[in-house]
Amino acid sequence: MSFEERSFEQRGKHDPTTGAAWLRECVADLIGVAPGEVDLSLRFAELGVESLGALKLRRALAEKCGAEVPLTAFLGENPALRVLDFLDGADVEALPDAVPVPVVAVRPGEPVALTPVQGAYWAGRGDDFALGGVATFWYHEYDRPSADLDALESAFACLVAHHPMLRTTIGRDGFQRENAEVPPFRIECTDLREMRSEEAEGALAELREQLSHQVRAPHEWPLFDVRAALLPGGGVRLFVGFDVLILDFASWRLLMTQWGRLVADPGYALPAPPVAFLDIVRHRETDPAHQARRERDRAYWAGRALPAGPRLPVADGAEPRFRRRQCRLDAGRWAKLRERAAARGLSPTSVLLAAFGLVLHRWGATEPFALNATLYDRPDDARDLVGDFTTTALVAMPAPTSFVDYARQANETLWEAIDHRSYTGVEVRRERGHAYPVVFTSGIGIGDGTAPAGWLGEEVFGVSQTPQVLLDHLVWEEDGAVRLVWDAVEAAFPDGYLDGLTDAEHTLLTRLAEEDAAWTAADLGWDPTFAAPEPLDVTP
Repeated sequence: MSFEERSFEQRGKHDPTTGAAWLRECVADLIGVAPGEVDLSLRFAELGVESLGALKLRRALAEKCGAEVPLTAFLGENPALRVLDFLDGADVEALPDAVPVPVVAVRPGEPVALTPVQGAYWAGRGDDFALGGVATFWYHEYDRPSADLDALESAFACLVAHHPMLRTTIGRDGFQRENAEVPPFRIECTDLREMRSEEAEGALAELREQLSHQVRAPHEWPLFDVRAALLPGGGVRLFVGFDVLILDFASWRLLMTQWGRLVADPGYALPAPPVAFLDIVRHRETDPAHQARRERDRAYWAGRALPAGPRLPVADGAEPRFRRRQCRLDAGRWAKLRERAAARGLSPTSVLLAAFGLVLHRWGATEPFALNATLYDRPDDARDLVGDFTTTALVAMPAPTSFVDYARQANETLWEAIDHRSYTGVEVRRERGHAYPVVFTSGIGIGDGTAPAGWLGEEVFGVSQTPQVLLDHLVWEEDGAVRLVWDAVEAAFPDGYLDGLTDAEHTLLTRLAEEDAAWTAADLGWDPTFAAPEPLDVTP
């Protein structure tokens, strides 16, 4: 019996063949196979439709048949049947062609309001806020064998000329404006070639101390910083930092990739996006459909009971100086983990979120808590656009059970939050009055999985900071592996706590990748290191 016949028999509704064909076609387009290869009896996760993929699939179905399917309908057993339930009432042939709402271009110098998240970044950096005095800053250092600074400078200047957000500042009035003209871009260079090795290392450490935690004046251009130091043994160290007021993770990936292409080929033609970031922000302020969605999402969050952030053993008044801990789950283990997750109908992001939540619980957050999840609200046609499409959502974590049940509940809660992301966690937090200083940021599914700055050379240092945040756990894919990063206010936590917590999460993910039984083990995490039980070498 075919899927269409089974669904017809189970649902007792009109002939679902057409709806199933639409669904199969949309899934095939998304995952890059022929429609005949799509088995709709499988879980969508098994088909390769994960968090961002589910959003794209929902948009495609809405364009085809005018029905907006809740993201949670794509989860669990027999999801295609639930999706078809939502498509039943849609009459594709009767729908008019979609008419795009015109977006009016914002001229340079015109004020545009900040998004809620930009506003939080802008105001929260002030010293008068708890955990303030720090910018939302994304910083890396790279050692490059060749000191081709002229080529690097010229290529980055092309990016500045091409992307309006690289010419944008935020005025003292709290509005962002593209500057029609900016000074020529230059890479400031420090020459360490005549120093002894020990002296050079000291100078590089001083530069790191100075540059890694910058709080750049938002009203002064530029809101990024690219510098270099010529090294004694040849080559150059690059110091690259961006204020996240002007970009998000996808934008950073785009810039690093385009910078490399322009260095390799100065004649490379950068793709021109159809609209600019400020155009989209201005449009959303006045678009009735977007405002209606925000009102719907505001009502959703108003009806949700949310616990506070996790209660961890932290000290008040710590200097907001962040330090990074990081590791990788290698390509083989990451592939196994994804495979085991898909077999259980789970997205990779939800498994990483659940692992983080469970480790936090085992390391002191025993009362109910919610995590502050970083999401992205980037339109489909904004792939080549630099801007900060960041939004946030508060995700209430379930009570610990077996890991698979815990992850399924976390997956559903996360996808519900994604469904209602137009009213941000920043706004919900402001209304509730709770603090949510522990953040989960996933870049899984963003980009092609390569290291976009790999062409620059070896990454020797990296850190990010965010005001009002104690701990930000970031995850993204690189060269087949998954990179796990914890950026935390070091002085706020007891000695050894962050090392133990991060080691425990890596151990947990390794066990989940390698041991099928770990997903249902009742005693998982009774040892907070998540080490596998070892037989006792004793005689009773």
